[in-house]
Amino acid sequence: MKTRLSLLSLRLSAALACGSCLFAPASSAADTTPFQCERLTIAKTRSWIAPILRDFCNNQEARNAQAVAKILGKPRPSTKVYLLPAYGSAEAKRTGLACVGGTAMRRLANGWEQLRDQQHNWVRCRDLSENSL
Repeated sequence: MKTRLSLLSLRLSAALACGSCLFAPASSAADTTPFQCERLTIAKTRSWIAPILRDFCNNQEARNAQAVAKILGKPRPSTKVYLLPAYGSAEAKRTGLACVGGTAMRRLANGWEQLRDQQHNWVRCRDLSENSL
C-alpha cells in the first residue's frame, strides 16, 4: 500500500512540476520535447527530487511520443534525447551534426539527413547551449 501511494505521489509531483505536460501531444513540429523535462533541475527548483522527476518526465515523454506516433502511423521518435550543437553554430559546421528543431541531422554533400537509431526510430536531440543541468 505504501509503495502504491509513493508512486502515486511521485506521478502527481511530476505532473505538478511539468504543468500540463501529461496531456501534451507528441508534436512533429518545432519542438520534439513538449514536456520540457530539462526545466527540472536542482538549481531551478531548489529540490533534491528534481533529477528523479526529470528522469520520470523524460520516460513519460518518450512513451507518450511513441504511443501517439504509433496511433497516427508516423515514424517513432527515439526514447533518448541527445545533446547536439545547434544548427548554424561553428561546432555543427565542424562536426557535421546538428540539432534542428529537436531532430538530429547529419550533413551530407547535397543537404541534410535525419538520423535514426538501431531500432529505426528518429533521433531526438536538444541544443548543447540549452543544457544547464
